[in-house]
Amino acid sequence: MPTDAKPVKPDLFETPTAIREVYQGVLVVSPKGPSLSESDASALLAEVVAQVPSARGRLLLDMTKVEYMTSSGISMLVQLREACVCEGGTLALCGLAAPIADVLKTTRVDRLFTVTRDRAKALRKLAA
Repeated sequence: MPTDAKPVKPDLFETPTAIREVYQGVLVVSPKGPSLSESDASALLAEVVAQVPSARGRLLLDMTKVEYMTSSGISMLVQLREACVCEGGTLALCGLAAPIADVLKTTRVDRLFTVTRDRAKALRKLAA
């Protein structure tokens, strides 16, 4: 766990870029937003990739608070997916803002992930 992570309650940690929690063995990461710039994406990748093995590759990114994402954010998503697949898991996304969902769909990157509107549906798919 990064030294700047502060426990908020058991299994819930807050860092400058995101809130991380574990739900039924699934690592749930909620970027703080409102944007994911190159530096934000790099910091988030470094924080999360080390936690993927402990969740057996099951990762949910709750993007509810993210309104804008640079191409570095898309690259981060692909790298996180690769880390999840290496552990036998998958990456799910929920709460995508319409502009981000449109870019992922246009570039066909959305096909790499499980994408749902809400967290509960994504968690059901990952926890199964």
